[in-house]
Amino acid sequence: MSWRLLGSRSRRAAAFGLLCACAILARGASARAEEMIVSDGGCSGGSCDCNSGADCYGSCDGCMTCDQCNSCDSCGSCGSDCCSGWFGAEYLGWRLEGNRLPALVTQGPLEDYPGTAGQLGQPATMILSGHEEVNDGYRSGYRLFGGFWLDCCHSWGIGADYFDAGNDNYNFTSPEGDFLTGRPFFNTETGLPDVELVSVPNELAGTAQVKSDDNLQGAGITLNHCLWRCCDPCSGNGSGLSLLGGYRYYKYDTNLSITERLEVLEGTQTQLVPGTTFFVQDRFRTENEFNGGEIGLQGYKKRCWWWVDGMAKLGIGNNTRTVRINGTTIVSVPDDGTTVNRGGLLTSEFTNIGRYSSSDFALIPEFRLGVGACLTRCVSVRAGYNVILWNDVVRAGSELPAGLAVDPRNLPPATEGGSSDPAFPGFRGSQLVAHGLDASVQIQW
Repeated sequence: MSWRLLGSRSRRAAAFGLLCACAILARGASARAEEMIVSDGGCSGGSCDCNSGADCYGSCDGCMTCDQCNSCDSCGSCGSDCCSGWFGAEYLGWRLEGNRLPALVTQGPLEDYPGTAGQLGQPATMILSGHEEVNDGYRSGYRLFGGFWLDCCHSWGIGADYFDAGNDNYNFTSPEGDFLTGRPFFNTETGLPDVELVSVPNELAGTAQVKSDDNLQGAGITLNHCLWRCCDPCSGNGSGLSLLGGYRYYKYDTNLSITERLEVLEGTQTQLVPGTTFFVQDRFRTENEFNGGEIGLQGYKKRCWWWVDGMAKLGIGNNTRTVRINGTTIVSVPDDGTTVNRGGLLTSEFTNIGRYSSSDFALIPEFRLGVGACLTRCVSVRAGYNVILWNDVVRAGSELPAGLAVDPRNLPPATEGGSSDPAFPGFRGSQLVAHGLDASVQIQW
């Protein structure tokens, strides 16, 4: 499933059209209705009472309006036992579209050292980490929701919810042993592919670690107005349609770090002092925050003690994107002290290290389908499927220098004459698709 937006004018036109459609529906609704809120709150599908637990097959006089339903005590709508509030907890088993990484750690044959070992484009080079999509597996999360009704007939209600979709972590550490490993890049000083060595047997011992994680959270406050409801108070069957509107917040964060820990060995063929250690780290972090209004519709079809429901909502507001880039290089030389500099391999304090931010209009649709059942008069369970589509989010993997372009003169210790690489590539947005299953328990009183 995809969601493509074609410019701010088209987006605002779509939002205006949806608002007009909902206003027409609200104006044309002539019957008051009862409860129907799913996770954003409420007694899904109406009361859990099915003619006080008996005669599920029975029926009165077919479809009745809310006013008529209120006259039937078995409905439990406006009597002393009417539902005035709710609280629920939901398990989320979701999957998010992943973070695409370029080739970050490679391995090459010893016979090509010194020379082209580990460089990208060489037939014998093996990619150990990167050139793949990560953080795209299923994860476990949760949602909490609750609220209360503003009138006994459940025509108006206020609900609130918070969810955390959970983390999916990627963690790679290069193997130790008789391997030549390195971190590839494109050397803009020479105009050729290059590699920063991480381990060379008998000369350099080291590991490269790649970590990536992401997290999606959201919260909202929703005003629910029942547009229409049809019920059979004796059998408990019914259906309804509600209008939702309120405030919505989303936050999506991603993190990527590449860390080297190296030690120069006695057999080194370089001018480095044996025993010298290096700690080199590049860090990329992105934050996407959405704040705005939300409007939508949800409906249900109830059959005695069970129901099916569906919901479609659209968030309309502002998306703020932030990219943070940092790096550190620590060199410890025996009998000569330790130096600490900003910058790693893909980061430099003279080019791309810093904080970058942008803001733009955004539309975020959400869809839900589910089926629920009443366990008791006050307890129900539900299972369903969710989809959230968020366009133009920034991810850490997309904020690395384009083509892994690096000018070694800008790296610590920096020298004069360097170009603008490694450069900040700009806000390279992509679409986030979050989808998966949910299972919830709800208590009403």
